[in-house]
Amino acid sequence: MLSYAGFVAGAPVVLTSLLMVFSPAVLAEVSSPDGESAASTLTSEVRLRRPDLTLTEAIERAMASNPALAAQRREVAARQGERVQAGLLPNPSLSMLLEDTRSATRTTTIQIDQRIELGGKRSARVDVAAGSVKAADADLAARTLVVRSEVAATFYAVLAGQERVALTDELVVLAGRALIAATKRVAAGKAAPLEASRAKIAEASARMEQNQAQSALAVQRRRLAATWAGSDDGFGRVTGQTVTGAVAMAWPQLLSRLDQAPQMLSARHALERSQSAVVLERAKRTPDLTVSLGNIRAEEVGRNQALIGLSIEIPLFDRNQGNILAATQRAGMAADEVDALRAKLQADLFEAYQQLLVAQQSATTLEADVVPAALSAFRAAVIGFELGKFSFLDVLDAQRSLSQARSRHIETLTEISRAVAQIERVLGPQGSAAPSVH
Repeated sequence: MLSYAGFVAGAPVVLTSLLMVFSPAVLAEVSSPDGESAASTLTSEVRLRRPDLTLTEAIERAMASNPALAAQRREVAARQGERVQAGLLPNPSLSMLLEDTRSATRTTTIQIDQRIELGGKRSARVDVAAGSVKAADADLAARTLVVRSEVAATFYAVLAGQERVALTDELVVLAGRALIAATKRVAAGKAAPLEASRAKIAEASARMEQNQAQSALAVQRRRLAATWAGSDDGFGRVTGQTVTGAVAMAWPQLLSRLDQAPQMLSARHALERSQSAVVLERAKRTPDLTVSLGNIRAEEVGRNQALIGLSIEIPLFDRNQGNILAATQRAGMAADEVDALRAKLQADLFEAYQQLLVAQQSATTLEADVVPAALSAFRAAVIGFELGKFSFLDVLDAQRSLSQARSRHIETLTEISRAVAQIERVLGPQGSAAPSVH
């Protein structure tokens, strides 16, 4: 469909080739400008010595070094430890009692007490911990999708930023040539001084746009590096194409995948954990049994006596009714949160779907109609200039219109990439390709 390979990836080449449309007389009249920004040239040379970066490499860096993912992995490990702890039996307790301090009449009691959990408390506790682990795993999957989508969106922003810088660089070149040409025409008496003033304003505006594009690109590069906690961008150019549609999916197909989205799975696991917590609190109504075994040594009579005991709490006042009520309400709250999350994700997904549809339609219109029309107008302005019907500023205006149309095309492709990244943020990639919709 639409990609940088056509109107976008070859932006500098296209604009350079357009300069060849001018006749030799025009090129003789319009000499090269003094030069581009020294800072821009130096920055470009430094980045050329760094390796290029692909989207796959950027995602791999983020998966390996993103601090948020590292923190969530630790949370998964912590909850796995809680699951192990939940399945352990209560420890026995050892006690010793001395009666009388005189050795001849002393009585020594040594006993071991073991609490036995009744009512299925341990299995219920394990179920709660297991649900917590599942929720943490789903949270990690959801966080992974968030990071992937952030990397993809920022990567495509850098890719578009590179093309915008290339466009503004070419615009500065042409504006500089227009200024030189206008100055010469005014000096030769072929044009009014107003033409030189207009050319000077156009050249200054072009340099301002160039500086803004370079600054925006630097910001996006740093944001991309931040996804893997990089203190510096540490890479040259990013290379690739925009996402323009891999697997066609209609809205019902996208919606059918929503229930399997990691965020939904996390919410449902949290609900299951809350329901298991209700079972655990109900199990706590059953009192535990404590078994005691020991020995009593009576020195006065020189005899050992076995000690066997049973004890159990009488649930007369506290039947854990308050905790049961709290756990039941939290389970209901978790169910409500599942419904609320599904409604939110559905709204987010539909918004991204609509943005993708509009961006695809806009990109098609720009590629099929707007950019070709701007190119045709630019060529007509060049021919008119050669025939003496237009001034060089008319040519510059036509070229600026072409650059604006192509810049809008770049932005539209970026909007497509952002919309697809948002869909992936909710649903995850479909297979090995990002989803697209028609």
